[in-house]
Order: sequence, then C-alpha cells, then structure tokens
Amino acid sequence: MRVFIGSSTDSLALVQMIGAWIERAGHQPVPWNGPDLFIAGDFVLERLVKISRTIDAAILVFAESDRVGGPGERTTQPRDNVLIEYGLFIGALGKENTIVCVDGNPKLPTDLGGVVTVDISAPAREQAENKVRNWLARVRPPPRQDTLRVELQILQRMRRLGIRDADVNLYLARLTYDEDLARGATDRGGTPNHPLGVLLERHHEKLKHDRVYLDLLRRIARML
Repeated sequence: MRVFIGSSTDSLALVQMIGAWIERAGHQPVPWNGPDLFIAGDFVLERLVKISRTIDAAILVFAESDRVGGPGERTTQPRDNVLIEYGLFIGALGKENTIVCVDGNPKLPTDLGGVVTVDISAPAREQAENKVRNWLARVRPPPRQDTLRVELQILQRMRRLGIRDADVNLYLARLTYDEDLARGATDRGGTPNHPLGVLLERHHEKLKHDRVYLDLLRRIARML
C-alpha cells in the first residue's frame, strides 16, 4: 500500500520518521519531497491531484510552522499548504484513509473540530507509531478508475459467456478494491484469485478457458 506523507519544509525530519514507521508496517511511504514527485514546471495543486490518484492513504503533519495573532495573542498554526493538502486528500481518498499527525500544539482550524489526530510530539512517539500502525491495518484503498473500467469489461464478457445476470449483478453490488488484487489476478495454478473468481467460483470451469476473460484479469494485475 502506498502512503503519501505531507508536511511543511521545517518538518522533514518528522516525514522521515513516519516513513520509517510505514516501512516497518510493511507499506511504501511516499514522502512529498521524494525524488521526481514534483519536478520543475509542475503546477503544485494539479500535481497533487494526480498524486492522489496513485496512492492508497495519506498522512499530513500539522506542526507549529507559522506564528499568527496580534500582540499578546501570538500562537502557532500549521502551514497553509498542508491544510489545503489535507482537504484535497480527504476528498480523493476519504476521511478514513487520511489522518493528521500533530507535533507540538498548533492551533487547528475550527472546521477540524472533532477530528481524531495522532500526537507525534517527542514524549508520545512510541505510542504514536502503534496508533499509525493500527490505522494502516484498517485502511481500505479506494478503487482505481482504470481498474474499475477493466472490471466492467469483465462483467460484459461474463454476460456474453452466458453467466446469469443475477450473479453478475451480485458482483456489481460488491465492486470494491480488494487486497487479493495485490497478490495477483490468478494463483500459480491459473485459478482466479481476483474477487470475481472468488465470488463466481462455480463458473470457473467456463471462465478459465476464455482467453479474453483471463487477459482482462492480467491487465488488472499489471495496473497494481
């Protein structure tokens, strides 16, 4: 699973730390400052939208980056661009797949009232890694549009093979990304390992000899 990590420039050490947590949990960190993630000439917001289509989850670091307020009322808040990124990734991935890690005590926008955050301040870091790991275990990546497009082609193929609409519609109702996809569309014996194959196991004899169906499964596997 690919996990984006966003922060302000002054929090790069925290990005590296969170990246190590993600790797220890068996996933791939995608730090915002990674090589070739942003290149000269990119429009940042447009590039972020494209990145959101290639990742499964996101962590945004809210730190005491900017001082705000008048005399006697000085406080700190996260960098504006990190707040914007949080909203963007929630829209793209869902609130369950996007979390905030907080370093220090920055003032958070009132719109984020009630949002559960992870404290990554120095005294809480051991506990914070466990919380991030537990969250990662609950993440369910969103469906990829290109994958869904091929799955719909599979459904059309199944209808042409004479498989009952009731079975096809049952799969349609459960059309979600499944972690089985990450382990390949078929196992070593050629048996479909995709949710289609699991759900429609009784149709395996008909499907396993259909070249178009198997080619479509392989296309899904290559997208992952």
